[in-house]
Amino acid sequence: MSVSLDAVRVALRSGDSTAATRLCRELIASGASSGAWQMLAAAEQGLGDRAAARQALESAAGLAPDDPGPPIQLARLDIAEGRREEAVVRLRAVAASPTAGPAHVNSAGEGLGNLGLIGEAERCFRQALASDPTFRLAQLNLALARLASGDPDEAAGLLRSVVGARPDLAPAWLHLGGALNSLGRYGEAAEALRRNLRLEPGNPVALTWLGAACQHMGDFAEAERQYRAALAADASSADANTNLGKLLQAQGDRRGAATHFGRALDAEPGHVQARSGLAAWLDNEGRYEEALALTEPDKTGVEWPELAPIRARILRHLGRPGEALTGLRVALADPRHGADLSVQLRFSLADVLDETGE
Repeated sequence: MSVSLDAVRVALRSGDSTAATRLCRELIASGASSGAWQMLAAAEQGLGDRAAARQALESAAGLAPDDPGPPIQLARLDIAEGRREEAVVRLRAVAASPTAGPAHVNSAGEGLGNLGLIGEAERCFRQALASDPTFRLAQLNLALARLASGDPDEAAGLLRSVVGARPDLAPAWLHLGGALNSLGRYGEAAEALRRNLRLEPGNPVALTWLGAACQHMGDFAEAERQYRAALAADASSADANTNLGKLLQAQGDRRGAATHFGRALDAEPGHVQARSGLAAWLDNEGRYEEALALTEPDKTGVEWPELAPIRARILRHLGRPGEALTGLRVALADPRHGADLSVQLRFSLADVLDETGE
């Protein structure tokens, strides 16, 4: 049996899902274990047959009801098929199961995090680390959860620990660079991002974040070089196009800036910083109504506090300072804004109050 399972593993690793499926079915016909059903599910997914994969996983779960593996795989299928509630129930059950080891709990956390349940995901990662403090993947995932929760300081500490033990782990260097950028430690961020690029040459995200670190340190030529390298690797990168647009805008190349803001929005219509940059360009061109349209709430009615300063400026140019005041006060009350945005909002609010005689 073990040799046959090894043969299935070899077929799966080589990407031969057809051979893996055939071998699994031979094993199952001879009275195979839950493991063969789980491998069959992987092979069926490789062939694009989710229904067959689900059936195989349900058979695996029936044979081994205490094994957390099949519920995790079923939850991943649920997520892929838009069955959010079913996925959440399965993942919560795995996290609470006494038979779930650190790897299973970590996987449950990943699934919950992918569903936007960051707090629950974080609890899973901490639970996995309580069982195995050397579990670097759980440590990395916890760092990402802390970044998503707006805590780059703890994230940076966790990531330092990860790269100390696993200096070959490229994503850890990448996110350490991002966390350090958020903390304003741009020199350290640049060093971490260059470590990532040694492991992942041409990574457009690392190149973009490295460009941002260089820009913050005042090395604008190097920042532009990194942004253009990122775009050479991924011309549709919304972040790289936006950052290059902002740099060109600051250097007086307004038309070049507008071009890159437009490309960013073509790739990601909801990119807030690209919207802000293009709105500022349109405002400078006197195209106020077009600029204002870019700052409107999205189709679901969600407003972006980051757009409030430029929206206020446009409204002032349109002779509507009262609306500008209201928008800025609403944005200041929004808990999503950080310290940097708070400064921008208060400066904008002071300008409008001055204009209105207050």
